[in-house]
Amino acid sequence: MASKTALLLSWCAKIAGEFGVEVKDWTYSWKSGLAWATLIAKFHPEAIDLKTLQLQNSPLATMNHVFQVAESLGVSRLLDAEDMMMEKPEPLSIITYTSLFYNAFNKVFGWTTDRYV
Repeated sequence: MASKTALLLSWCAKIAGEFGVEVKDWTYSWKSGLAWATLIAKFHPEAIDLKTLQLQNSPLATMNHVFQVAESLGVSRLLDAEDMMMEKPEPLSIITYTSLFYNAFNKVFGWTTDRYV
């Protein structure tokens, strides 16, 4: 049986792939902010303009915007955009933050814990 973090990564990769964003690890795949943006776009498309974010050339600005939108949707802000600008972001922080997205959307949609993995 796959670990919970592997299942969470698979969930994210599946959703991000629908929007043409590649998610393959718990570090570099998250540096642009677009992976989290795809989660928002999937479940709250009215809350974010993913196409505009994909054209933006500033990962820091993208990350700040995504974190603000996520917070407005009930996802606590555990990271600062500056934290993600490190050469190799901290995977446990990314996993923890991403799990908040899963849990927030799980509550909204009334899923069981294995609904979209």
